[in-house]
Amino acid sequence: NKAIVVGSAEHILDTFLAHHIASDRRVVCVTSGGTSVPLEKNTVRFLDNFSSGERGSKSAECFLADNYAVIFLYRSGSLFPFSSALKKMNGDSNTFNSSLLSRLDVDGSGNICFCSTSTAGSTEQMMMKSLKHDIEAFRRYQHEKLFVAISFESIDQYLEKLQMVTSKLAPFRHRCCLYLAAAVSDFWLPPDKMNEHKIQSADG
Repeated sequence: NKAIVVGSAEHILDTFLAHHIASDRRVVCVTSGGTSVPLEKNTVRFLDNFSSGERGSKSAECFLADNYAVIFLYRSGSLFPFSSALKKMNGDSNTFNSSLLSRLDVDGSGNICFCSTSTAGSTEQMMMKSLKHDIEAFRRYQHEKLFVAISFESIDQYLEKLQMVTSKLAPFRHRCCLYLAAAVSDFWLPPDKMNEHKIQSADG
C-alpha cells in the first residue's frame, strides 16, 4: 500500500482531482476500515475496533467498475481493493503462501503469468487466476488515474483527511459523492481532556 502513495496526501489529492475536473467523470470518496482513539497525548493506550475494511474495499471495486474515479480513504493495514485473492492465499500457513506465490511469474510485458512448470492443484490455480485478474485490474485503474489511496490511523486523522477531501470535492458539485463505509468510533476524547502521559492504572 505504501508504494501507491508518494508525497503528501493533499498534493496527491490535488493532482488526482485536477486530472478529472475538466471531464464529466463522477468522483466518489470511499472510506474504509476502523479508527483508533488515543487515550493520552503521548499515546500508550488507545481504543480500537476490528473492522477489516472488506465492505469499503469491495465497494471501491464496484465504483471503479461503474466508471467512477475513486478516492480510497482507508485505515492503514485494512483490506485493500483487489486484494481478496491475496488475503485468501495468506491463510495461516506462510509456507503454503510462499509456495503458491513462487508459481507466479512476470512476462516480458510486465504482466502476471503462470510458470510453465507449475503443478498447482485446481484450487490453487483458481486462486492464482483470481490474483492475476485483480492485479491487472488494479494496474489498469492506476494507469487510467481512476484510483488514489490516502491512509489514516486515528479518528483525528480520519476526520482531518475527510474534511480535506470534502472541501476539495466541492467544485465537482453533483458529480461527486461520499460513501462512508469506515467503522468510525462513537467515542472520542478531546485533547484538553487527555492526560499528557500514560494513564496510571492505580488512578482508576
